[in-house]
Amino acid sequence: MQYLKADTGVKVVIGPVVAVGDGFTPVTTLAVSTADEAELIKHDAAAVTSISGNTFAAITSADGYYNLTLTAAQLDTEGMLTILINDDSLCLPVRHDFMVVSANVFDSLFAAAATDYLQVDTIQVGGATEDIATETKQNTAQADLDTITGSDGVTLATAQGLYAPAKAGDSMSLLAAAIDAIWDEPNAGHLTAATMGLQSALGSAALADTTITGTPTSTTFTLTAGSAVDDFYKDQLVYILSGTGIGQVRTILSYNGTTKLVTVDEAFTVTPAAADRVAIIVSHVHPNSQIADAVWEEQIGDHSGTSGSVAESLASASSAGDPWGTAIPGAYGAGTAGNILGNRLLGTVAAGTHNPQSGDNYARLGAPAGASVSADVAAVKADSAAILVDTNELQTDWTDGGRLDNILDAAGAAGDPWSTALPGAYGAGTAGKIVGDNIDAVLSNIEADTQSIEADTQDIQSRLPAALIGGRMDSDVEAINNNTAAADNLSKSAQGVVSATAVTGTLTTTTMTTNLTEVTDDHYIGRVIVFITGALAGQATNITDYDGGTKLLTFTALTEAPSNSDEFVIV
Repeated sequence: MQYLKADTGVKVVIGPVVAVGDGFTPVTTLAVSTADEAELIKHDAAAVTSISGNTFAAITSADGYYNLTLTAAQLDTEGMLTILINDDSLCLPVRHDFMVVSANVFDSLFAAAATDYLQVDTIQVGGATEDIATETKQNTAQADLDTITGSDGVTLATAQGLYAPAKAGDSMSLLAAAIDAIWDEPNAGHLTAATMGLQSALGSAALADTTITGTPTSTTFTLTAGSAVDDFYKDQLVYILSGTGIGQVRTILSYNGTTKLVTVDEAFTVTPAAADRVAIIVSHVHPNSQIADAVWEEQIGDHSGTSGSVAESLASASSAGDPWGTAIPGAYGAGTAGNILGNRLLGTVAAGTHNPQSGDNYARLGAPAGASVSADVAAVKADSAAILVDTNELQTDWTDGGRLDNILDAAGAAGDPWSTALPGAYGAGTAGKIVGDNIDAVLSNIEADTQSIEADTQDIQSRLPAALIGGRMDSDVEAINNNTAAADNLSKSAQGVVSATAVTGTLTTTTMTTNLTEVTDDHYIGRVIVFITGALAGQATNITDYDGGTKLLTFTALTEAPSNSDEFVIV
């Protein structure tokens, strides 16, 4: 425990501050000005003192540690001083205890050598009240000095430098080394019952020191002494003070006031033994088992009114009832699953009015005549993209936010619908009756038809090219009407066609500014323009002049002037 000098401002180290999520990651962004709690409790105080306005800064290169500056006014009370800082969403609670001592005591312990001494006024010597403040009374204390020093015949002159004042008004002087040894002694080696060492180690204890009796286990043991009230120590911490398991701390789950039996929430790593000493420390810690039980045993009805919550979803699922016992189509509207099953399956499938298809009587890639494989593939690709867009949100909907495991647990509790014998006791018009009586045979026919379709379409993969190019299917025409020369001539003719667009500039019935790139004058004289789009679509005229600089075409008069962006080809 750190000692602080009364009525004197000081900077103290606070830490480690660790994340509330995992309990070990250092937190470097804590601020007392925004924390849920930032206060100190003075010795014997009935109220806290806020420190939210104090200087509080993270220590460089020491993640999770901070310097807190305390003012002189905050250190005006000698005794225990406790600092409490809590930010529920950021870090685990932080607590530091200090001891505020008077200036004389503090300086005698920590000031430079020979600058201050601890003031001690001697009232008794050897158990008797003595007045040794004057020279005349010193001889009467001789016998007592023998007891103090452990030697016979020690004179005041010899002992006064260490044990007694030399004359009236002098202060008693003790060896600084002895003082340091007392205050610097670790309390871990001084846990003897009813001692200051034990009290210092435990702080505030509900049961300062007792022993274990009987035969303890890893999770239970019986106290030699303790409260007669059941669960008096529940949710408090038990601390093993001796034995091979010394230093272990556990949370008390229950306590029997009659038998003094203590049950802890987590097994001890080292099982305590009879006669081991224990202490129960004042605290309030909920065991993990209590927290888990509270969550799972919470009533759904207390939370089902919150829109979009897991509780609302579970409440809706539990009240949905048995789908196989629902009469269909009933009141279900057109397009709903209930309407489709009731009207379509019951009326059509049950009557066996489906028409198996074969040959080219059903849709497939490249058939019937006139359809193209490219168009079919492009349509499939577009549908797949739309499905991807519609289902992308499922990747986030079914994570921890949607808690699929909770929904599945609720569904599992309702029983396995697929193991239900159909039609069983389900009445006419119910889904169970329809599926049990009508679907089995029809599905057998559908399965046979599907296998036939599969056989007819197995060669699709070999009929498709190895890859599509830019979303299109390119093809190489080798012959026209079985004439390869005709195909070659068509290819050469097509390569000579120039496509372009009319642009803003000069646009009349005989002239047109274009986006052509040719820079040679008169390059297109004698060729024919054929308009593809716009009001002139389908008209053609011959070119009489071309300006390679302005890209202006001159031609035989058209019925009307072209417009900006009209497309045309030169053949």
